[in-house]
Amino acid sequence: MAATVVIAADGVNSRLAQQAKLFPDVTANSVAVGVKEVIELPDEVTNARFNLSGNEGAARVVIGCTEGISGGAFLYTNKGSISLGIVFNLEQAAKHGKSVHDLLQDFKMHPAMLALLEGGTTSEYGAHLVPELGLSGVPSKLHREGLVVIGDAARFGINTGTVIRGMDLAIVSGLAAANAVIQAKAASEIGPRYMEQLEELQLLPNMKAFAGWHNILSNPRYFEQYPSIANDSLKFMFTVDGKVPEKMTKAIWQVARQNVRLSQLLGDGWKAYRSI
Repeated sequence: MAATVVIAADGVNSRLAQQAKLFPDVTANSVAVGVKEVIELPDEVTNARFNLSGNEGAARVVIGCTEGISGGAFLYTNKGSISLGIVFNLEQAAKHGKSVHDLLQDFKMHPAMLALLEGGTTSEYGAHLVPELGLSGVPSKLHREGLVVIGDAARFGINTGTVIRGMDLAIVSGLAAANAVIQAKAASEIGPRYMEQLEELQLLPNMKAFAGWHNILSNPRYFEQYPSIANDSLKFMFTVDGKVPEKMTKAIWQVARQNVRLSQLLGDGWKAYRSI
């Protein structure tokens, strides 16, 4: 007996959607690879290192840790463990020439991370492709009669540099598909009702609000030069060595000029303003 509808939730490189000719396979520049380890640590150790008590938890987001590749890292505490991961653009990573595992290992060995992880034991390790282009990466057609596409398979994802949203969008799109199936009186109505539900449940409006962010995050300078400017500027501001410091505006301007040209700084700023 054939199903009335199939809801495809088979990941960012959805074979079902491709075989249904809704859209082609993903390209390397349109996805990021996320790698995560779960590292077991006793709760008392985690609480002491993160200054936690009771049921409190901690989360960290890191940029400037991907060796110039567009991306970032995350860390959050669990009961009895810490989750640590890194997410970066697949195409840029391939050109960089370093393996996914090596990039994560280098991040783990950074003194700021190592102090938090020391003594822990890796219990899980996984990798996953995630959509990278936001709304511009969502195919124009997400359904045909008998098939709707949800979650990562529909390329639903929001990346603002400090927050990556995908799980909530997958849940909402699944709810939209379920509502469409329940409400439709015929198989031909399911797809159009699904698109209406994506609007009513605010999934597509949310993605539209962040539609231009991928234009900013595709610029490698935000992950190499600009973090260096921030680090060097803070180093200047917090260094006390007994000498008379330069005027702050002059010193920070010199730091900026060592990393980017004025034309790049102005161009990046204007592009960022237009994108958000």
